[in-house]
Amino acid sequence: MRINRPTRMGRVLSILTSGFVKCVCSIILTLVLLTGVIMFILWLSLRPHRPRFYLSSFTLPGLTPAAPFAFNVTDRNSNRKIGIYYESMDGSVYYTDQRVSGGPIKVPFYQPPKNTTLFQGTLGPVLGQGDPIWGRIKADGKDGRVEFRLELNTTIRFKVELWDTHSHEMYVNCDVELGPDGTMPPEYKDKRCSIYFG
Repeated sequence: MRINRPTRMGRVLSILTSGFVKCVCSIILTLVLLTGVIMFILWLSLRPHRPRFYLSSFTLPGLTPAAPFAFNVTDRNSNRKIGIYYESMDGSVYYTDQRVSGGPIKVPFYQPPKNTTLFQGTLGPVLGQGDPIWGRIKADGKDGRVEFRLELNTTIRFKVELWDTHSHEMYVNCDVELGPDGTMPPEYKDKRCSIYFG
């Protein structure tokens, strides 16, 4: 019985095909590796950081709804090459998880790299002056201090030269206490607020 052996031409084609496949695989692996290295270098050079918020002041004169909550919050963008686009920002004040005040704070704006922006806001009550919660706030103030939480929410995009990221919902929470006169104790000044993304 005669066994058919591959011809010389068949062996050459087999070698060429095998070499071509190896060459294509090498090119693909090299491109993947180069892409990874470029992305890593970009990340190292940009070193993206989330913004940092600090509560500068927070008051409710007399602890009554007759006066609005007034506050100052500083926002620091410590990135060297990354700017941040903010859509309109809203604020709310909570007492024992009950929203007692709220409203718009800032229109859309762009924050350049290495920049600190001051947010000055006043928020009126969302509950009527006759609501029992104001009596509880006043009573807590007489006993010592009243705990509140200022919450800011907005949507942001990061900008690197001509490239923008997709939008991120961002929430800023600042816990604070007020004394009987409705002012913030010194230990809360420039306290860092927590940030989370939705």
